[in-house]
Amino acid sequence: MYMCLCVKVAVSGYCYAVAGLLGTVRSNELGLPSAKARSVLALGQELVAIGMGKKEMDKAHTYINGGWALIGSFISLGEK
Repeated sequence: MYMCLCVKVAVSGYCYAVAGLLGTVRSNELGLPSAKARSVLALGQELVAIGMGKKEMDKAHTYINGGWALIGSFISLGEK
């Protein structure tokens, strides 16, 4: 039970931390290489797909929310 809680907290914490960092890139002069942004998008899509395959609702909810947070932060970059 404790291990399950640690995994859920770690996944959601890392997802929201990366989403926050990616959201601030737009105001940075140096920007972000497009390959890094694409890898964050791919990770978000993968987390949503993993969450859809989980049978336990609490784990699925954690993966899906983390994935959508990453996808949303990618969308906030806008077009160039």
